[in-house]
Amino acid sequence: MGISKTRPKQKLLQAPPILDPDPAPFAPNSSETRTGKYFIYAFIILSIFINGASNYAWFSTFYECSKAEEIVQRMCAPKLERLELLIESTVPEFAMTPIGRDMARKCAEVEECLGAVQCSQPELRSDFLQKCSIFQFFHTEFATCRDVLQKSSKIRENCVKKLFATGPISCDVLNEHLECYRTKIEENCDTDAVFMYHFDIHMYNYAQIMNCTEVELD
Repeated sequence: MGISKTRPKQKLLQAPPILDPDPAPFAPNSSETRTGKYFIYAFIILSIFINGASNYAWFSTFYECSKAEEIVQRMCAPKLERLELLIESTVPEFAMTPIGRDMARKCAEVEECLGAVQCSQPELRSDFLQKCSIFQFFHTEFATCRDVLQKSSKIRENCVKKLFATGPISCDVLNEHLECYRTKIEENCDTDAVFMYHFDIHMYNYAQIMNCTEVELD
């Protein structure tokens, strides 16, 4: 018997089925979408309402302060006017004469009057308060140190004598003797960093009042 030349049947491979693309993600229905939007709108409106109420309360306080401030202005006006005239014609001095002590007292009275209102207007506190702070510093914080220097032999030091002279200190004297004067204060007075900081601030302000542009402070 001869060999059959018929090819054996081959098993056909089937391609994997084509799958449908992923279904669309779950989409909320229209009622749920509307509910979320309403919630967001309600939250925004509530925030605006709360902010508006806060602003109204702030403005109410502001206007109440303004009314109170007008009353204080009328009460303080005479003292304020007199002090401004005195400030314009008086220069702070290191010796603290009776005139200087009187200025310090008047400055304290006006500051107490203006301090009755927390929201005072900027124009109410004019530049004269800068000069007031110098009078008050030499009258209060610096008083003990001044007494020590006056009672000690250091008063014979040229720089101490120059700055303890009655009346305002000229720019050239201030520029020449200020560093020596500062050193004598540190050596003989009970000072700390806060005291010397205030001293330097007031020296700077004093130089500005006297138009001493060449005076340098460390």
